[in-house]
Amino acid sequence: MTDYGQEQEMEIEALEAILMDDITEVDRSESGLDAQGRCFQITLSPKDEDEDEPTDIPVRVALTFSHTANYPDEPPLLGLKSLQGMKAEDLRLLKEKLEQEVCAL
Repeated sequence: MTDYGQEQEMEIEALEAILMDDITEVDRSESGLDAQGRCFQITLSPKDEDEDEPTDIPVRVALTFSHTANYPDEPPLLGLKSLQGMKAEDLRLLKEKLEQEVCAL
């Protein structure tokens, strides 16, 4: 039998180690998700391959997610929000693409 809680916790620990300051836990009521569990937000922005940090940030997006009770056997809940320069239609298209990719896994 799968221990979903343990798998989810190990995944969060790995993401925190990789993303460091770019991932934060957010309150469920502020996440915009219909979540029962913990919610997290990852800040995404483009950067040049040669640079550690972006210098001129044209867009920034917040990807919010929460594991479902049976994650990883079912996809997580996802949300996107523009932090800078992203149009609503572009966010909608990006979210559709993300959900397609998650469902294909």
